[in-house]
Amino acid sequence: MILNVLNPQPVQIDETILTFTEKFTYLGSCVTPDGGAKDDIINRLGKATTAFRMLNPVWKSQQYKLSTKIRLYRSCVLSTLLYGSECWRMTEQDLSKLSSFHTKNLRKIARIFWPKRISNEELLVPLEHCQQVLRGF
Repeated sequence: MILNVLNPQPVQIDETILTFTEKFTYLGSCVTPDGGAKDDIINRLGKATTAFRMLNPVWKSQQYKLSTKIRLYRSCVLSTLLYGSECWRMTEQDLSKLSSFHTKNLRKIARIFWPKRISNEELLVPLEHCQQVLRGF
């Protein structure tokens, strides 16, 4: 990959000409020439969705308290989603995708389905209380 070059010349090592690439994965993060995080966010959302779905039996179970489910969600799903996010250049669209993923999953964990309409603020307030209780442990 070559950055900020209008007419790139082919790179040759011995007799082999290296091919150019538009993006590649390095340490789990997708690197693109424009420096954006769109592809990386899509990649991380897919991995976090897989992690969330693997825990479906826990989310559906009534055996576990909501605080336990939130702790699992934060440690398994959010950590998968936000791996490498320190280097992301965020846009409003990217932030919207991450926010909708988060609230959609919290609604599933709290068993709040579409006929019952509540705002995101109403959803997040009780869950913030659970998180404050968890910080005490």
